Amino acid sequence: MIELTRAEPADLPALMQWVDDPATFTQWSGPGFRYPFTPESFAEDLLLERPSFILWESGERVGFGQRYIREGRSHMGRLVIAPQARARGLGTKLIGALLSLSEAQQRPEECSLFVYRDNTQAAKLYRRMGFETAGYPGELKNFDDCDYMIAQTEGVLRYCRAG
Repeated sequence: MIELTRAEPADLPALMQWVDDPATFTQWSGPGFRYPFTPESFAEDLLLERPSFILWESGERVGFGQRYIREGRSHMGRLVIAPQARARGLGTKLIGALLSLSEAQQRPEECSLFVYRDNTQAAKLYRRMGFETAGYPGELKNFDDCDYMIAQTEGVLRYCRAG
């Protein structure tokens, strides 16, 4: 059974283990997140006060993501699936769950995310879901190695429900 719950401080040790190597951390964290991290710096930089969620499968933490409104879109950030749970379609389930939550609260027509250009596996998934690279509508600093991607929320949700 898949369930999405609000992330709590007690979830952070597991999340820290999922992103403890430099390459995974860089692709996941985005700019401005300190590495190497301590439990204190991780909690500060994560901005847990931003809507943050844990994806559960059969009582086990398997994913994490943040969802908030950015530039009028339902924006998802810091998406990650636990290493032991990858390649099982849980990225699709995580995005679907985050957007379903967003739909229920604010019904944005479009959704967005950032992806590092060298994170080809994630970018491939996002394109399959209907995301396309777009110019960022505002001023942006420290995202030179990232693509901003947008999609129609309903199209992504249809993809997630079919998968």
